[in-house]
Amino acid sequence: MMVCYEPHPRQYKLLTVIGRSRSGLATISLAKHLPSGGSVAIRRLHLEKRDDSSGLDFLDTTEEENEFILSRQLDHPNVLRFYACFVSGDEIWEVMPLMAFGSCKDLVQAHFNDGLPEAAIAYVIRDVLQALEYIHRRGIIHRNVRASHVLVSAGGRVCLTGLTNCVDTMKDGARRRAVHVYPRNSAPAMNWLAPEVLEQNMLGYTTNSDIYSIGILACELANGRESFCDMQPTQMLLEKMYGTIPQLMDSTTLSYLIADANQTAAGETTTAAPPDDDSPYKRTFSNNFHHFVALCTTHDAKSRPTAAELLAHNFLKQVKRRSSLDLLPNLLYPVTPLGDVDNLPADDSFVDEQLRGVCESLRLNENWAFD
Repeated sequence: MMVCYEPHPRQYKLLTVIGRSRSGLATISLAKHLPSGGSVAIRRLHLEKRDDSSGLDFLDTTEEENEFILSRQLDHPNVLRFYACFVSGDEIWEVMPLMAFGSCKDLVQAHFNDGLPEAAIAYVIRDVLQALEYIHRRGIIHRNVRASHVLVSAGGRVCLTGLTNCVDTMKDGARRRAVHVYPRNSAPAMNWLAPEVLEQNMLGYTTNSDIYSIGILACELANGRESFCDMQPTQMLLEKMYGTIPQLMDSTTLSYLIADANQTAAGETTTAAPPDDDSPYKRTFSNNFHHFVALCTTHDAKSRPTAAELLAHNFLKQVKRRSSLDLLPNLLYPVTPLGDVDNLPADDSFVDEQLRGVCESLRLNENWAFD
């Protein structure tokens, strides 16, 4: 039966806060949809709240409106769809499905500090590629693919969100060969942006820039942190311009790093310690996974495959005919999804013992959605 989500605050009972944006201008709450009794997530955007750390006096709602409108125009199971959007007092309420495992960033920070299992990564990457293939066919470049914008439901459905920075290649009824517009508020996403986007040259960039971001996302999920995270923005920019290729960190790539460390510039040798027995870099990712990442992160944008071509890559054949539903949650054990919680008081400061345990295990305190 179809559920109608009315654009009125009386239709929803706020239960507790499960996340906040970095800027402090948005709060994500677990809520109950009273007519159906189901659980939803509501992002509340504070129109007049000032955050001294962000330097913002008020919320510029243009991008938020564009995100909501775009999400309503798109219809794909792997693109997060907003149910309703309305104004309540000095807040904009955006009603969306409850993605009970949170974001992939939450999962990595909570229980998979050394990276997710390769099979779980394959499921996530496949579903994100399916979302990208869909929006690329519509002439849209996402420009914000990263782990915090990949959400997982309790049943294992993977959804891409973060449509705030999307750009349409269609203009005046024709599709542009390249785009030259630099994404606004792009500082948090610079690690994932392709070199051609950062260069801002006359050639511009295309949908292939999202493929580079897929490679960085794969490294982020496998290594437990995003590439270039230990660099200052200027250094990271130079490394990308010079063609530095991110890598998966495992026993094969680490052996090369140790060999390089043992050979000094003067030709003298030193001894670098091998990884401990319990080091995550004792693991070995498949050759197909390494090849997949190398294809995505190649410096030459024209050499990168499309999302449709990547879906046929050998790395994804292990999950090609299997649904992530019901299988992905098993691969994420021991993480447990945030379940339906009934009869909680509508007080954002209240978190009962059960919910607190789940929220702390997932660390839903920063970025559930979608800066």
